[in-house]
Amino acid sequence: MKKCQLIFTFFIVINLISPVFLQRADGFLTGVTFISDLSSPQVIGSAINFTSVGVGGTGDYEYEFRVKSGDTWSVVQDYSSTSTWQWDTVEAAAGTYYVGVYARNAGSTARYEAAGNMQFGLVEPLTGVTFISDLSSPQVIGSAINFTAVGVGGTGGYEYEFRRKSGDTWSVVQDYSSTSTWQWDTAEAATGTYYVGVYTRKAGSTARYEAVGNMKFVINQFASAYYIDSIIGGNCMNYDPVSRECGNGAHRAFTTIENAFEYINDTETIIIMPGYYLLSEPLDLYQSEKTITGNTGFPVDVFIDCSQSGNCISVSGEKNIFKNITFTNSSSQNFAVEFVYVGDYNIIENCLFLDNSKHLKAYNIQGLNIKNSNFLGTTEDTRNAIRLENCGSYIPLQISYSTFRPSNNYFSDSLYLKSTDLNFFNNYLTGSRNEGIYIYDDETKLYVANSVVFANGTTSHNGGYNINGACSQTIVENSMTRSFVREDYNLSINIDNINPINGLLGIKNYSRYGFLG
Repeated sequence: MKKCQLIFTFFIVINLISPVFLQRADGFLTGVTFISDLSSPQVIGSAINFTSVGVGGTGDYEYEFRVKSGDTWSVVQDYSSTSTWQWDTVEAAAGTYYVGVYARNAGSTARYEAAGNMQFGLVEPLTGVTFISDLSSPQVIGSAINFTAVGVGGTGGYEYEFRRKSGDTWSVVQDYSSTSTWQWDTAEAATGTYYVGVYTRKAGSTARYEAVGNMKFVINQFASAYYIDSIIGGNCMNYDPVSRECGNGAHRAFTTIENAFEYINDTETIIIMPGYYLLSEPLDLYQSEKTITGNTGFPVDVFIDCSQSGNCISVSGEKNIFKNITFTNSSSQNFAVEFVYVGDYNIIENCLFLDNSKHLKAYNIQGLNIKNSNFLGTTEDTRNAIRLENCGSYIPLQISYSTFRPSNNYFSDSLYLKSTDLNFFNNYLTGSRNEGIYIYDDETKLYVANSVVFANGTTSHNGGYNINGACSQTIVENSMTRSFVREDYNLSINIDNINPINGLLGIKNYSRYGFLG
């Protein structure tokens, strides 16, 4: 009998993307190389290409591709001359798989003559990335700003690439790595608006990115406080708030409030030096999260006169703060300050409203907070100190530690409420010509606590309170009220047609002449 010698030849293929697995089987093939174009693991949704090349034998081969999930092998591509198979993992579950190939000479009836397989993992994709900075926008040139990214979802480690956009161009500032932070040293940066972003992917992934985060960032030449000073000449680029001169200070200053409002950005501050500022036109504040404040802390040091502009300020931005300012001389039929539509969560603190046609109006807003402020008179006899309409349906408005007094004239009603939810705490209201607080409709909710509400009561509708209609909720606690002048109308709470079923009037520790214990 003729003796045959079977020689097994091992071929080692170096592949930087995926390891090679070789197996031998009896037959004419001496081996098979088996590689993938993407390394393990990959995120679900990846398209992974597997390639097999027979070694030895006749040179014409057939290949069958197989996948093992759990304990079960399944044929995913039957025997053919095609040496590649693409795995579309869109509908695959996360986990560990084995991908294999059987190879044989073309026309062979053997189950296989050589086999190769590899382990391959699939992981859940990222669902997002959290991207934050340690300093808020805007910042001045020279600031060192730290950005941090944290991948969300998936399993295992992440890689991050940081990018910055100036003008229309994105540039990579830190290549993909496991480092999740990047510091921007703005010493050499130009002033302007930038976008800073991060690409995030699973460690080892070849996808360009799997999640993206970015934010807008403004770099200014000056600090975020703009000064307004009526005594300086022109627009001062290096204002010194101590000497009030254009010295070596780090702030920009303007002679008019109108000019400053042209430059202010979100989150910045306008500091008004003592003086008298006559507005030529109403100020329209549509930006958000700004602070506009008098420099000294005393409202009488800063007067904003709107006798020529009609009203002083119309606010449609949110989360702004007005402090230490006197608003005066709004002209006929105009409110000194108006909050309209989306002007939510604004604050008025330690301000004086003096001799305006009307003081303040809020319409269709949420969360306005007025505190430690004074409303002194109106220049027309039949005006409201504050008029609130369609406000506080989600977040109530609040007035606290404030005073309402007449000066040369009486208020018609100090506080007019229509379809508004208001908390009224620790206030002193006196001298109204008619009612102290007038509630127009049954959509208003009013809670009064620890307050004094007086009225002069010179008409038939008078008293500390006038509740018109079936008020849905009016509660008065620990408070005092009294009418003057008209003893026949000196009931402190005047209620018309209160609805005993739907309405609620709660009175606790209340007195017409003084507090009760």
